[in-house]
Amino acid sequence: MSALFFRRAFSDHQTLYELSCGTVPDYEAWRRRLYLLEQREVSGQPDHLLKSYRDLRFPSRPSPNSSEAFGEVTWSTFENLADRFLERQAGRLWVKREHFQEWHDLITHLSPLTIIIAFLVKEGKLDGLSPLKLHAALRLELGDSALLSPYDPTVEHIVENEGLNELHMHLNGSTELDVIWPDAVGDPLGFKEELSDAGEVRDQYENILPNWTAEKLCRVLYSARRMRHLIWHVITEQASGRQPKTAPAAVYEIMNSENSDSDCKALWGRAVSGLKMAIEPKLHPTNSLLGNSSTSGTLLHKEAVFLFMGMKALKENSLPQSIALATFFVFCVQRQIIELSVQQLTQYGFDQFQKFTLNEVRSRVEMSYEHRFKQINQRPPYRTIRHLEGRFAPKADIKKLEAILGRIVDGACRFRAPQISITQTEKDIERKREERPLKRLERPAAPDLIGLGDDLGFGRADFELSLVAHFIKKPTPKKDRLFINRRNELRKEAGVLIKTLQRRPVLSQIVRGIDGAANELHTPAEVFAPTFRQARAAGIPHATFHVGEDFRHLIGGIRAVHDAVTLLHMKAGDRIGHATALGIRPGFWLERAPERVLQSPWDSFLDLVFARSALFSVEGFSAEIRNLESKIGDLSTRLMGRNITAPELEAAFALRDLDTLEYHDKLIGNPPEYTYFEARSKTLVADSLRAENTRIVYTAKRNPHIFALFMEIQSKRMSDTDNRPQELERDLLPPRALSAIQSYVIKNLNRSQIVIETLPTSNLRISLYKRFAEHHLFRWLGLDDEEPLEHIPRFCVGSDDPGIFATNLKNEFSMIASVLRCRYARSEDEISQLITFMNNIARTSRFKPEQSNTVVQK
Repeated sequence: MSALFFRRAFSDHQTLYELSCGTVPDYEAWRRRLYLLEQREVSGQPDHLLKSYRDLRFPSRPSPNSSEAFGEVTWSTFENLADRFLERQAGRLWVKREHFQEWHDLITHLSPLTIIIAFLVKEGKLDGLSPLKLHAALRLELGDSALLSPYDPTVEHIVENEGLNELHMHLNGSTELDVIWPDAVGDPLGFKEELSDAGEVRDQYENILPNWTAEKLCRVLYSARRMRHLIWHVITEQASGRQPKTAPAAVYEIMNSENSDSDCKALWGRAVSGLKMAIEPKLHPTNSLLGNSSTSGTLLHKEAVFLFMGMKALKENSLPQSIALATFFVFCVQRQIIELSVQQLTQYGFDQFQKFTLNEVRSRVEMSYEHRFKQINQRPPYRTIRHLEGRFAPKADIKKLEAILGRIVDGACRFRAPQISITQTEKDIERKREERPLKRLERPAAPDLIGLGDDLGFGRADFELSLVAHFIKKPTPKKDRLFINRRNELRKEAGVLIKTLQRRPVLSQIVRGIDGAANELHTPAEVFAPTFRQARAAGIPHATFHVGEDFRHLIGGIRAVHDAVTLLHMKAGDRIGHATALGIRPGFWLERAPERVLQSPWDSFLDLVFARSALFSVEGFSAEIRNLESKIGDLSTRLMGRNITAPELEAAFALRDLDTLEYHDKLIGNPPEYTYFEARSKTLVADSLRAENTRIVYTAKRNPHIFALFMEIQSKRMSDTDNRPQELERDLLPPRALSAIQSYVIKNLNRSQIVIETLPTSNLRISLYKRFAEHHLFRWLGLDDEEPLEHIPRFCVGSDDPGIFATNLKNEFSMIASVLRCRYARSEDEISQLITFMNNIARTSRFKPEQSNTVVQK
């Protein structure tokens, strides 16, 4: 409980509201609300414990001066957290190994960079440096990421000698908070123009304050920006030996979010004596001393300088009270950006996660990619990652797709071999930045991107980049039960992707796989089957699929994995993303899942038929099979008007991979026979469409009865007005039966040589887990003997969306090592073997870039 209340210091939105109105909140009222915030999340703890912690962290004051009190809160919070969690070993900063799990949770609440800077300020080694020297020192100290790791020689040795293989990372969604924040507060209007606050994202704004919007957030960001410039001016004046006078009333008026920058012009000189400043959008406060050239580091490093000087002034208690309060206000505003950037511990399920992908918080900073390659490799010489598979979303327009792929390739090339001379003018640099991405696509892949490079000083010599196109699962109107709209969109997107690869051969070397991503409850695997066949026919060699990640009933989650493998015709060398449903202990799931599940009757129909089939293949479940067959009969009568046998239904459901676009308009009335498709094939021009019709003809001729049943089912699904939700009991099957079904699917995966991509922190935030040690990968390693599996899958580890989850691949392995060490009492040799084992599975199952036709790019 060492972070209790400290983690909430800037989370009270009522306090933020009062500050943004230019008023000083009541300190005691803030303390009371802070207790209520913590009490809601920490269940099962008595008042006397929680209030004792609160009083220890933030003592009551008999006659408080709230301005002074809040200024002290800022330094106290970050100083104590730095003491608790950070340490210096071997000349570098690390998270204390014994507190890494708690740190992993803490940085969903607060900026890790600020805690790091508080440690450095208290340490005192950088005192007395000029801003420029401080900037250089902080660049060396931080590298390119604020996501610290614990000092773990076992993990460090593997990273140094082998390099990690990242097989599941979304390139958009990876930027860290401490880059997003200075971008947002530096140019609020530009930031707001990219934001979305509509639809499901609206929940995120309402969670901050009632009726909160992107427009209101923008105004508060303007206030925070003004405060940052005031803080910086006072700090730099004091550093020069001057003591500027402040007028608190004018400072609070500048803090008022109802005022614009223009409204505040007359207040600057009154707020801080001698201050004559025009705030320039997009410029960081430190630009007055560090400049704005391409050689002055990233936003992360500029922000570090600002924080260092600000924290040092707070530590020394040298800031006027109104300016100290301004620092508290700025961190309260930052907390809003955190809530829009990093998934919180109280937000479970994929729907909560998806809001972070839709709110466009990262949209602007992620227009370029070079910094992200540096970030995931953490620090020069950037040797953490050996192989990176970056996910990107295909577009329906060739120019847009080429633009994003050009920027990705350009960012990777610039990461490996920076080629802009520091003598060039900013105008020349900007022009080259505009021209270079598409030029990168005119030549074969650079050797240093596909494992054939030399040691260039940046990245590993054997560094490889592969890209995977992830088609999106989208919500579908209830009337579109066969997903016709999304099928049409996918056909177009696949066509654009294929044409783009044909136009740009370099992309055929790097784009090595396809995927289906986003909420699996929105679009099932069957919808993607024609698209996957189209991509494979065009030469894209590999496939993976997000599935079994979020599910209503565990049976449905397991069935979704089985459907992906069978309907998408996955083969040796392909992979499955997540597959939490194959790992989570059934008994654990039954304890935490809702008592009943509501879903469409067709989904229940599919789940029941699948579960019956899986259990029929193993011994000892006769009673469960009879129960399932009874329920199948009831649903068959309801949905089909008659009792159809489970084997017939299973065979018919297996035909869902057929391209619905080729027959959906003929489902009303009497569904067509195979002769219709034979005749239609002769009129089709596109090879892919002829292939789909031929597939239908072959299927219909092979088993006319099952084909007719399938067409009848599809007709019913499309037109049935009885779509009332079906209740499915949580404990429909006992844990032993659910484990058997998991093993049944895993056995099929292993037989097909299909590897699972497991994403621990992502699963921790999205699934029912509350602690990292509960994660199913330890069951897959054979360490959890409470509900052992008969078959163990092969799996690799990835980071998914490292920005949204505040993690990276190295930290995922560090967390795994921590659990192996602390919970399972494994020796360092055993830990090394297990992590090496997982990393080697990733290396051998990677979608390797094509190395032919490669030339050196200059």
